[in-house]
Amino acid sequence: MIMPKQAKNFKSVVQLLFLLSIVSCNGGGNTSPTPTPSPDVNELNEFFDMLDYSSTLPNPDISWPKQLSFAFNSQNLINKMEVSFYQLPECNVYLTEYSINGSVDPLKGFYTTNNQSSYFLCSKFNFQGSGCVAQSTWTSSIKFKFYTALGFLSESCISSSSSQSNNLGQIADYINAYYSRQFNSNGSCGFYNSFIFNVN
Repeated sequence: MIMPKQAKNFKSVVQLLFLLSIVSCNGGGNTSPTPTPSPDVNELNEFFDMLDYSSTLPNPDISWPKQLSFAFNSQNLINKMEVSFYQLPECNVYLTEYSINGSVDPLKGFYTTNNQSSYFLCSKFNFQGSGCVAQSTWTSSIKFKFYTALGFLSESCISSSSSQSNNLGQIADYINAYYSRQFNSNGSCGFYNSFIFNVN
């Protein structure tokens, strides 16, 4: 026969066991907070923020170096831009490449490089050395490819012609149409000609 005091103690033990069973089903002693995932870096959007936008064709730049304009004739959600470097003109003899990933929905119009964005492009070069100086040593042409969620969209090769000096197809500090010099992040940076790439 269970006495009143014993019944009270028995009831307390049952309640304690019940609580312990609930705790064990909820993962035991794992009380550390769930870490908050860091937001994804949208490098492609950051790159487009560096570019100069114009709804109309930019006027030809009379100064040096020249710049590259990406022309968008309709809106497409872009999720990757691939940049490939080649040792010879007209995108021959592949060297290396990198991708700029993210998501960007360019407006209809023209997005033109400048000193900052051109330096950004060559600074990511990595072949027999890294950065803009190595890029200017090895590169004679550069291919740009754009991709949407559905896949490949378009491509264009920035190059000197086969009859021109090989070093004209690189990103550099051009002082005229035939000669470039090495540069730094605070200097001029661009192309030997004003190129227009019709993306879509």
